[in-house]
Amino acid sequence: MQPQCNAPAGDWLARHTRLAPDSRAPLAELAQELLLRLPARGPWLVGLGGPPGTGKSTLGRLLCHLLNHGHDLAWPVTLLSLDDYYLPAAERHARGQTRHPLMARRGPPGSHDDALLWRHIDALREGRPGEIVVPRFDKGRDDRDALFRRLDLRGQAHCVLLEGWFVGTPPQAESELIEPINALEARRDPDGRWRRWFNRQLAVFHGQLQLRLSAGWHLAAPDWDHVVRWRWIQEQERPVGQRMLHDRAAVMDFLAPFERLCRHQLTHDAAWADERIRLDTHHHPQREAHR
Repeated sequence: MQPQCNAPAGDWLARHTRLAPDSRAPLAELAQELLLRLPARGPWLVGLGGPPGTGKSTLGRLLCHLLNHGHDLAWPVTLLSLDDYYLPAAERHARGQTRHPLMARRGPPGSHDDALLWRHIDALREGRPGEIVVPRFDKGRDDRDALFRRLDLRGQAHCVLLEGWFVGTPPQAESELIEPINALEARRDPDGRWRRWFNRQLAVFHGQLQLRLSAGWHLAAPDWDHVVRWRWIQEQERPVGQRMLHDRAAVMDFLAPFERLCRHQLTHDAAWADERIRLDTHHHPQREAHR
């Protein structure tokens, strides 16, 4: 397949994002390169990971659009977002009250309904007849939305793009969990019980993903400071009434549960990503050599 998608990709980005033209062009070019890297056989599952604010959702939506419009594929492509599979607030809060207060926070492994996600991925790739009801998560309310996305498979297998911030990330070694990495861990998880728990949850998630994964792509931020900066920019781009975080300090507090694994990614992602897309300080992608 030799797609010539720069113009369609640029048009889609102009219609569906607020990116400036000088940012749209590199992303359109990246999309073309990634389409050439798709598995030759399907139905495949491609994982798209990277820290918050790196643009996973935009890239995933763009790739899904290009694949479903203008390419003669044997299978339709469905985009799933790990964020939509967060557990309902009541379930997380109950866990926080009975097991560890930090388990009430969304973000780290263990705060998602993994079993539902795997059922949906397996049903999509196998083309099981019937309807899949994909949840939607309202981040403003920190709970599942009353609206759902309904997919009628009609017995046809689908390829799947799965985007999520720790998709593809393996767990840390036990020795890496000993010392707190930030003030949140030092203050609220001094004995490491919470971080060891979510590292075990990540190990289970990663094992299940590897059983199904055809390729893993990773968007790599320059450093942790840029993760915070980009997440703050994302928040400022929201309509005023929909903003969850109202200053940079609130962004840093929100990202504190993400910091450990994001730093783990910054250090080790080149070893496990099939495609590592390095973002420069201007958020422009620089795809690195295929592993």
